[in-house]
Amino acid sequence: MSDHSRHPGHRPLAVAEFETLLDRHGADRLRWPAEQRDAAETLLSSDEDARGALRAAAQLDAALDAVLRAPSRPLGLRERIVARTPPRDAWLDWLASRLWRPAGLASVPLLLGFAVGAAAVQETDADAALEDRALVAFEADFADYELPDGGSAR
Repeated sequence: MSDHSRHPGHRPLAVAEFETLLDRHGADRLRWPAEQRDAAETLLSSDEDARGALRAAAQLDAALDAVLRAPSRPLGLRERIVARTPPRDAWLDWLASRLWRPAGLASVPLLLGFAVGAAAVQETDADAALEDRALVAFEADFADYELPDGGSAR
């Protein structure tokens, strides 16, 4: 008796559909939906790619089961780590207290503003050219001026 006679609506699975079945339900055949189980078994009996996909899914299931069975952190681990941590200085505790933390965070934009402002005050090429023209004009105005010791400004 063929599989088609047992399940009149049964159609064979493609390898891609079988891989989707494995992704959703894993390699354990008991977790596969009953309406797809026979078609999956038929595909497994005739297709090497399907058997390879089943082996890969079984390896993944085993790895996931191993992770789930892994022990959690040992009892008292946190306490042992805290006990071995060196104490912080008192000033650091005061600085990091809940009262000063918001004030420290609020001062960050202020300090950033000072830094940006200080960088913006630097002399530009246009400022330097204007200063040079002013010096030339000043020198031209006083070129004929005689100094008290008898010398000239030039």
